[in-house]
Amino acid sequence: MLTLVAWAALGFQRLYHLDDFRDWADMGLALFTGTLHLWSDSTLWRWVHGLKPDCAAAFYQDTASPVLKSAGSQGRFSLDDHVVPVFTKLKPRRLGKTRVPTRGRAYPAFRLYAPFDLDLGRFAGVLVQKARESLSQSVPAILAQLRQLRRHARVPAPDQVRLILDRGGYKGALFETLLEDPHVSFIAMARATPANVRQWAALPDQVFRPYACPSDDNPNLKIGHTLTHITKCRQPLPSVVIRDDTPGTKQRWRVLFYKNAPARHPHYETIDAEYRQRQKHEIGFAQYIHALAGHSLAKAYEMIRRPNAQGQKRQTVATAETPWSHQAVQFVAWLKFLTFNVIKDFGAALGGACATWQVATLVRRFIVRPGRLYLQAGCLIVQLDPFRGSARLQPYLQQLNAQQCRISWLSDLILQVEIAEKPEGLAAVPQIVGERILANSTPAKPF
Repeated sequence: MLTLVAWAALGFQRLYHLDDFRDWADMGLALFTGTLHLWSDSTLWRWVHGLKPDCAAAFYQDTASPVLKSAGSQGRFSLDDHVVPVFTKLKPRRLGKTRVPTRGRAYPAFRLYAPFDLDLGRFAGVLVQKARESLSQSVPAILAQLRQLRRHARVPAPDQVRLILDRGGYKGALFETLLEDPHVSFIAMARATPANVRQWAALPDQVFRPYACPSDDNPNLKIGHTLTHITKCRQPLPSVVIRDDTPGTKQRWRVLFYKNAPARHPHYETIDAEYRQRQKHEIGFAQYIHALAGHSLAKAYEMIRRPNAQGQKRQTVATAETPWSHQAVQFVAWLKFLTFNVIKDFGAALGGACATWQVATLVRRFIVRPGRLYLQAGCLIVQLDPFRGSARLQPYLQQLNAQQCRISWLSDLILQVEIAEKPEGLAAVPQIVGERILANSTPAKPF
């Protein structure tokens, strides 16, 4: 698992890229995983696909539950999907095909549904679905999983949650289910179908008032309220209607369906402001993809291979779906989401401006740093070379060293991290570099 965490934190696009660090000179990364040499990618994938279902489920439950009981969480979760394409020509395509937004065309793919705690700014779980399983179809399963994790974490009123749904959650049957659930409140983006637009356009002007949205400088916005009737939902949906009166605008209506929590009656502007907070979820997904190589996951199907001339099963001829096809994907995806949470917690512990930095920034400035390892008096000493901005790290290192953290997978060695007073090599004597090397060099010619 620590190898997978290192793979994610370092942003490697492929697991076999870790093979470049399977050398004695790169012992630090191997010791982090508890071995003298990093596992090969094939060994690690065999271990991932060979996990027992009860072990994988126990690990997921024990690591996701603490997120939900963190101080500050109010049970508000943004739900959205992310399509992960699978580039394969093997048939049958067990996953199904769907349009991949970043590619503009349909590919074999699967969907990741990762609930995002809007109060904490952390991912609270992950659910793997097939390509055609939309958000509206997956919300009941996500809701059941969230409630199970909250019960495991012994959160007060574990069934009481507030959901922020993207437009993909638009479905009359789903809204009716949520309206009938006394422990669920929600905000969902409506679709501007012809039937809906006719209802909104029939509203009199007296229903609306000017709306100065803090995040939108459009002076032509107006906000109002109505009840919208949609198909397959017997109850009318309370709706916050935002109308754009800008001449020639293509998107005139922005409507939010909602259900308030018991004894809560927020203003319409407050409901819109709360829905806009789901942008944090989008930013979190972007960091997951780009900083943690979020598309590099295990296969969501089993590969059928036949032996070659040497008797080695290396040629893949088909795919198969098993009851555990999605387990490996969920395990690796959750480890990456968990790595996101840990790195963001690290930034929050540093405090100040670091608390709002993105994952890639924290990794680049503080985690991927050159240094040396020493073993002294039962301590594993990690000495980092001095670097710009190291003063931000010093208070954190003092607290860390004072805790005398023992590394259980390294014979209970005590971890001590320090920053060297001065660099080694030529960096320690920059004046010599200037006098003996750069002073006698030929200036570079302009291009």
